[in-house]
Amino acid sequence: MSPSRRTVGLCALLALGLLVVPTALVAVAAVGLVAAVVVDAVDARRPLSVAREVPDRLARGVPAALRVRVEGAGARRVEVRQPRVPDLDVEPPLGDGGLDAVVIARRRGRHELPALAVRTTGGLGLVRRDRSHDGARVIEVLPDLPAARRLAGQVRARRFRDPGLRRRGPIGLGTNFDHIREYQPDDDIRHVNWVATARQGRPMTNRYREDTERDVVALLDCGRLMAAPVGPDLDSGSGAGSGGAGRDGPSSQGDRTRLDAAVDVAVALAAVADVVGDRCGLVAFDDEVRARVVPRRGSGDAVVRAVHALEPRPVDGDPDLAFRAVGTTKRALVVVLTDLVDEAAAGALLDALPYLVRRHAVVVASCLDPDLVADADDPGPIGVVARRHKVRFFCDAVQAVGRLPVDVQKAQVDLLSLSGHKIGAPKGVGALFVRKGNPLTPLIHGGHQERRRRAGTHNVPGIVGLGIACQKAMDELSFVPGRMEPLRECLQSGLLTLVPEIKVNGASAPRLPNTLNLCFAGIEGEALLLHLDIAGIAASSGSACTSDDHGMSHVLEAMGVDPLLGQSSVRFSLGRDTVAEDIDRVLEVVPGVVQKLRDMSPFWEGRACRRAS
Repeated sequence: MSPSRRTVGLCALLALGLLVVPTALVAVAAVGLVAAVVVDAVDARRPLSVAREVPDRLARGVPAALRVRVEGAGARRVEVRQPRVPDLDVEPPLGDGGLDAVVIARRRGRHELPALAVRTTGGLGLVRRDRSHDGARVIEVLPDLPAARRLAGQVRARRFRDPGLRRRGPIGLGTNFDHIREYQPDDDIRHVNWVATARQGRPMTNRYREDTERDVVALLDCGRLMAAPVGPDLDSGSGAGSGGAGRDGPSSQGDRTRLDAAVDVAVALAAVADVVGDRCGLVAFDDEVRARVVPRRGSGDAVVRAVHALEPRPVDGDPDLAFRAVGTTKRALVVVLTDLVDEAAAGALLDALPYLVRRHAVVVASCLDPDLVADADDPGPIGVVARRHKVRFFCDAVQAVGRLPVDVQKAQVDLLSLSGHKIGAPKGVGALFVRKGNPLTPLIHGGHQERRRRAGTHNVPGIVGLGIACQKAMDELSFVPGRMEPLRECLQSGLLTLVPEIKVNGASAPRLPNTLNLCFAGIEGEALLLHLDIAGIAASSGSACTSDDHGMSHVLEAMGVDPLLGQSSVRFSLGRDTVAEDIDRVLEVVPGVVQKLRDMSPFWEGRACRRAS
């Protein structure tokens, strides 16, 4: 119980009144004030009902509602404050007469949400009382289950075609024998049927049909390499927007480690496996096996329970230990979740990999590896791994071709894909580089086109157009990307100067020279796009190739961008015909549109009030 500011002010007035008012009148006023304080103190002490609603389980990084309801306040003023802890953010933390807030968990595991701090001020405003209500609540923070479930839902809805192909049981690298045929140049020498060869007098090979279900095992490295944050300071380069999501605490980007990202991947793998009927297992390891789930159907919940509280330890992971834990199981698709950027740090992984390759299917994949740049002196560690252990290395170079020099020999890739329309070729045509000696299972049967790799009539006009586009892209590679990057930097610096509280996504990471992705706090990205379209400016939101999905980009989600901030992301892409006048036009239009949308946004109004206070 303590006096309010009003009481202190009234006491100060009485003291000053002694100088100009008769003492008897001041004494009467003082007695009246004391009586009022006593009455107000009794009022402030009256019972108060406070109820807090918050989930016992949260998904990391996913906002959840926190509601506090107050009953029996009457004429009293009641302020409710939810104290913050490092790993649980509450926005807003304070409310009058109740609280409607959003709580976001920044780390997995078990956390304690402190008791509510409730301040009750009497009806006269003279006395206030501070109390704690509802006690501390233990909250279990799980990995990003909503993202895993969305991915599984997309697989169930046939957004991806792989499940349909697997149900057909195509001829390939399965374990179920199908038939014997004459040896083909791309056949695996290990599948030669020597008995049939001797009988027929010519080389014959066994053909196998892929299993309709498979084992999928995630190997989760929990060692020191996985303690590093995802990306090199993703908040840097944001200029005026360094406030990120507008929180006082640490950013979600800085809190998210590589282990967090790997855990989310493992949970997503398990969720997809449950949908398609595969058996999913897991081995979490550092210098010992931290957790293990034997491959079985419906193992998604078991995987979540095994990994949700894992934290990296300051020891090196022992991949040999993990590989041997998997090596005795049925042939499986093994996904190794670790840091493979530094070959020296990953030396133990390289040495242990042959043990895994002999028993299981291993594919090394990269979306955009810095070692694909032609001025690299040596191939990257991924390519070294692939060549050393005869593992097929696939690279998705759709975004890189035409913008970065791509050298398949230096990168030592076995397969590389590109899309024609990204470099000006007709839509519906692309190319797949296949290094000699890499067998492929046909997806379309019935003919022997493309050396028995597909059936059907070739798209000759598209192929010719792709060839011309590739030649033109090669001719322009020496000057077009170098011209686009300064234009992008000009656009970036101009927007950071003119628009407050924006964030450049991936500012300090390697980026394509023609792409700029920004988050504008307080607005919706789709609303910004509508106004830009009216102004004749073409931009995009969300992820590439998601025209019917207006949710947060899964790429930004994987980078650890705050979910609320991620809804405001907009992507500007520059082309070979972009000039400085186009940049000036964007800088002229965007600040006014952003300010207009923020003036209409209740979220931005609340942020402005909190900054002013």
